[in-house]
Amino acid sequence: MSLWAVRLALLCDWLTIGPSVALKLPQLLSLLRDGSTAGLSVSSAVLELASCSIQLCYHLRHGYILTSYLEHLLLAPQLLAILLLLLARRGLLGAPQLLLLAGAALTALALAAGPLPIGLLTLLLQLDLPIAWSGKVAQLGAVVRARSGRAVSRLTWLLAALTCVTRLLTTLLRTGDRLLLISFTGSLLLNLAVLVAATVFRRRPAD
Repeated sequence: MSLWAVRLALLCDWLTIGPSVALKLPQLLSLLRDGSTAGLSVSSAVLELASCSIQLCYHLRHGYILTSYLEHLLLAPQLLAILLLLLARRGLLGAPQLLLLAGAALTALALAAGPLPIGLLTLLLQLDLPIAWSGKVAQLGAVVRARSGRAVSRLTWLLAALTCVTRLLTTLLRTGDRLLLISFTGSLLLNLAVLVAATVFRRRPAD
C-alpha cells in the first residue's frame, strides 16, 4: 500500500473512532430530555448491543491492534445505557432483565478472555452480519409502525452512516474484503433509511 493510502486509511480510522466517543449520546440525551420512546425499538437496542459485543470480544480474543476495534469499546457502554433507559421508560426493567443482562456480560467476558472455546466466538461472528442488520431493520420498522420519529436522534444515525463510509474506505484501501464491504454497505444504506424515516415522521405526533 502506498504512503498516501496508509495515511488516508489511518485518517479514516480516527474519523471512525472520533465520532464513536459520543455516537449514541444524542440518542441517550433525547431519551433523558423528552422521556418519549415513540419510534424506538427495544429489539433494535438489544441486537445492536449484541453485535457490538461480538465484534469487541472477537478482536480482544485475537489480540488485534486497538485502532481496529476501539469504536466497539467506546460504543458498548453507550448502547447498554440506552437499552437500560429504554427498558426503564417502558416499565420493563426488572430483576429478570437485569439477571439476563448480567449473564450476557459474563458470557461476553468468558468469550473475550476464555474459558469458552474460540470456535463459539467464530460462529457468533458469522452471525454478526444478520444480527447487526436485523437491529437496524427493527429500528426502521419501529419508526414506520409508530409513524413518529420524535424520539429518534437523527444525529446519531447520521454519525453512524458516516462511520460506515470511513470503514468502507479503510477496507478498500487495506484488504478489499468482500464480506466487510457488503456488511458496511448494507449498514450504510440501513442507517440512511432510518435517518430518512425519522425525518419524514419527525413532526408527526407519537401514538
